[in-house]
Amino acid sequence: MAVNNIEITKIPKLIYPLSTIIQASLSFALKIGFTFLSLGITALLARALGTEDYGVYTFIFAVLTLFLVPVQNGVSVVVTRFTAIYSARGCTNLLSGLRLRADQVVLLLGIVVACIGVTVSTLTSGTYYTHSIIFCSVFLFLGLGLLRIRESALLGIGRVISGQLPNLIIRPCVFLVLLVVFWNYESIIRIGPEFVLLLHSLAAVVALLVATRLIAAAFPRSDKTLGLAYEHSQWLSSAVPLLGMGAIQTAYTQADILMIGLFQGPEDVGVYRAAVQCAALISFILSSINAVLAPAITSSYETGNFDKLQTLATTSARISLLIGLPTASIFFFSQIRS
Repeated sequence: MAVNNIEITKIPKLIYPLSTIIQASLSFALKIGFTFLSLGITALLARALGTEDYGVYTFIFAVLTLFLVPVQNGVSVVVTRFTAIYSARGCTNLLSGLRLRADQVVLLLGIVVACIGVTVSTLTSGTYYTHSIIFCSVFLFLGLGLLRIRESALLGIGRVISGQLPNLIIRPCVFLVLLVVFWNYESIIRIGPEFVLLLHSLAAVVALLVATRLIAAAFPRSDKTLGLAYEHSQWLSSAVPLLGMGAIQTAYTQADILMIGLFQGPEDVGVYRAAVQCAALISFILSSINAVLAPAITSSYETGNFDKLQTLATTSARISLLIGLPTASIFFFSQIRS
């Protein structure tokens, strides 16, 4: 039986491995979960603290975010990059040295934040800079910084889900549970900005312990007979170019909170932040829709399939309206009732 004239069509291979697609999908799901948890925390904080105290907490957290720039945009990127390199080479001593030095940088930055905070608190008598707020802020800074280092190390060896899980899910979940528990005892315990910063710090510590356990299970032990190894020049040359860009980006995202806090006061910060967080939910969903439809729109335009392009544009607009209109209606009618 002749089969020479039969054309066999091969099944095209996936552009990306199936495992990569699954990891990307799960990572996206984690970010969706984090967005909804953040919205719940915002609603609960605004209710429990009141407008002014919530504004104080928001302003302090914005300042901490600026101080975290060297960790978020410098040290953590270096940890992720060189962890991948050293893991491929089997350099366990360099891996241990890298993580140790990264932790030391975070601790050093924590001391700097404490010194600056105490100095500002001593020289001024503002609402934001009491000694108790400074203490809790430094505690939170250390927890978030050390957690970020461990997340970056896990990402460096390809543990995308377990790397993000402590920071995106465990930390906000523990924070939310602590808020709910202590809110029921608000007649005994005053829930103020300092107390909320402390609860957030405890949630970060819990997530840090989980991340540390994941690190211990994922990384091989270094050879103690050889000691730790360091490549300071390479680490520094990789970190410095990223700091400027990270500082500009973070300053841009936090500039509104800082300016309102400095020139208007904590009450206006609280109102503004609550409104922005609610609007962010809509923009996040719309950006998710855009991420799905953008490749199809580009492909339709390049192939000249303008009918399909029009269908995609119409569908996108309708979905955006269906999502945005109910949320906007809730805010509109709640404003009328108030």
